[in-house]
Amino acid sequence: MNTEIRKKIEWAFYHYEKLREQDLENQDNIIFESIASDETKSYGGVGKKGSAVENKALRLLDLFLNGSWLKVVENTFTTLRFGYEFKLMQELYIKKKNARQIILDNNLCESSYHFWKNRWLAVAFKWAQEFKLIES
Repeated sequence: MNTEIRKKIEWAFYHYEKLREQDLENQDNIIFESIASDETKSYGGVGKKGSAVENKALRLLDLFLNGSWLKVVENTFTTLRFGYEFKLMQELYIKKKNARQIILDNNLCESSYHFWKNRWLAVAFKWAQEFKLIES
């Protein structure tokens, strides 16, 4: 993992809340578009090539299934949720504490902190590869 990829992954972690809000907003927009349109009241257009209802459903499905940086962060959190690094990740990215404060609060040496950080970034890198956000 080079510096550029590492920065991309760290950016996603630092902007997790913003990414989550955008994802929810996109889902809401697609759902509200579908509800507001007359096409959802009668499903007569469903199954026809290029129907508006079908297109909106596919866009919503795309949001749920396809990889995004939000999915990388959430899957990394899920993967490591029972490990010590999860606590450190929450303090750094969710509570926005700086590294020095995390090291002092958790009675860590600096090398241990960086070991854990490299570990969770490696897991995130694997998820980014899985979702084809980063080339191998």
